[in-house]
Amino acid sequence: MRHTGVGIYRGDQTYLRIGRGLHAELAIHRQMARRAFPVARILERGYLHDLPYYVEESLGPSTLGERFDTEVAARGSVSDESFDCFGDVIADQARAQARMATARWSAGTFAELVGLARARALLPDAEDAISNAFEWAVAQLEQLPGTLVHVDLHPDNTCAGGVIDLEGAGGGVIGYDVVTAVFVPAMCEPEPLGDAPPYPGFSSAQLGRYLSRLDAVFAGLGPGPVSDRLDALLLCRVIALGSRRHRDPDTWAIRNRLLRTSLDTVRRGGDLGARLGLDTA
Repeated sequence: MRHTGVGIYRGDQTYLRIGRGLHAELAIHRQMARRAFPVARILERGYLHDLPYYVEESLGPSTLGERFDTEVAARGSVSDESFDCFGDVIADQARAQARMATARWSAGTFAELVGLARARALLPDAEDAISNAFEWAVAQLEQLPGTLVHVDLHPDNTCAGGVIDLEGAGGGVIGYDVVTAVFVPAMCEPEPLGDAPPYPGFSSAQLGRYLSRLDAVFAGLGPGPVSDRLDALLLCRVIALGSRRHRDPDTWAIRNRLLRTSLDTVRRGGDLGARLGLDTA
């Protein structure tokens, strides 16, 4: 059960979503399906005991995040084959976004999607720093077009057949979800020791190839490569991760520390991409 009160139940090659907060999720799911986003087909919808529900097809027996975890446990890294499968799904998401790109986007609406106010409330001693950092990010991103973005895109919300868990999707700046999705595993790991990578699964070469694919998809849309705004996009994603207190205290401590150190990195003019495993030298 998620914060909207919508429950998800797995069936035989299908998923049931049901609950009073379902209407917004169904609306965004149908919109994304009409726009050829890589989302599941809706097979049935209706009401059960006055609760709205819909049934969607399964996009795979497991998420790509689960596939990555298995490979990291077995071999210490994610294979190029699995990584490129993830990149294919993300590229499909990016192409759909590029087709519906608009000239303008709302910083206020994007702040709500990111959870700026919640992050400020959860870290009152860093309230001004969070606001100033978000304003800096918006200034870096304002020349990019807007589009429809997933609020929580990462390997655990992708399957070989597409993107899942569309709750909260809405208007934002192009690149926000797809560019940052590959860095979320590193954002969720404890601070690495010594020269250890922030997340052992992905190599810097894989990360660089991933960003190049997205730059090619978005090439005709804005002033320069989207990856040139990597730090601004990553900062927004870090704020989003820090905008909801996680039920696991250890996970919340990691996200809290990540937000604080990222604010400091931006303030000092540092490189967030390098901190998260990308060789930017």
